[in-house]
Formats: sequence, structure tokens, C-alpha cells
Amino acid sequence: VKGLSWSQIKEKAKQENKYIFVDVYTTWCLPCRVMTNEIFPQQAVGEFFNKNFINVAVQFDVTKNDDQEVKNWYKDAGVMKKMYQVDSYPTYLFFNPQGELVHRIYGASKTSEEFITKSKVALDPKFQYLSLRRRYEAGSKKPEFLLILLKSAIQNRDKEFIHQLSTEYYSTQKNLLTEDNIK
Repeated sequence: VKGLSWSQIKEKAKQENKYIFVDVYTTWCLPCRVMTNEIFPQQAVGEFFNKNFINVAVQFDVTKNDDQEVKNWYKDAGVMKKMYQVDSYPTYLFFNPQGELVHRIYGASKTSEEFITKSKVALDPKFQYLSLRRRYEAGSKKPEFLLILLKSAIQNRDKEFIHQLSTEYYSTQKNLLTEDNIK
């Protein structure tokens, strides 16, 4: 999607009941360019993302060569960078149709299949990070669930929550040397 502001994209998502995919990139990021030039153009990627998401690419750095489209996003990009704690590139943000961040992916993928597989998680409430956090806050504390949530917190780089959650999870373990615990 081009030519729309962040608030317009969120409104479009509500109206169409579609998730939002945000490709967060910088001009200096080589893995970002690889994704843009080699992964995103593949037919399978286009079909999957166009069917399931409103797609937007947002440049998070500022250069003297930025066109008006990029400049129009400066303010929203700055807010998003701070709000969603984006500190590495590429970062992929996934929002539900209500505009809530539900999942994120850090880093490039080697293949289109790998990227689609990682992205499918964003559509499944059983594995979306936001849904997992809400289940936890509602009282779900079984060790199996805590481990899934901990892995998702690590993937989503929720630094503050990882320490709390790992302490809680490990306190449920009689044997810290199981394969899952070691991993």
C-alpha cells in the first residue's frame, strides 16, 4: 500500500478485516535489500501476503534522497520505532485488524518458504505473541504454556518480560537439564 498514512492503513484494515504487515527497513541494511529484491517479489510470497495482509514498507532512517512518500512517514516511523522498540533491521511487524501489534519477526529469511512459515504464526491466535501474553495475564500458568510463551517472548525481544517469565517457568521444573530447558 502506498499513499496512505498509518491511521488510514489501520482504518482500511478494520474495514477489510485484514491483518497489517509492516516491513520495517533502512536504506543501509543489506538484509533488507535482499528481502526486497529476492524474497518479496517471489510469486508465493506475493500471493500469501496479498491474500492475508495489507502490506506496507516503512523506511526508518532519514536520507537526503528520500522521496515525498518516505518523508510523509517520518513522524509515524519515529513513533513506531519508539512504541514497538525497533532496534534492528529488518523487522517485520504484524498487526491485527484492530491495529494491535500481535507478532514480530526479526531478521531476513533465506527462502520464501521460510519467511511464509514464520509469517503464518502472525495469523494464528494460538501462537500470536499478544494472544499468548493475554492468556498469561488471564492466569494461564501451566509449564508447557509458559515454555511456549517464553520462546515467543525471546523471539519478540520482550526483554523485561523474559526475565520474569523464565524465573517463573524454571521454578516449575524439577529437572533443569531436560532438552527443552537446556535449549
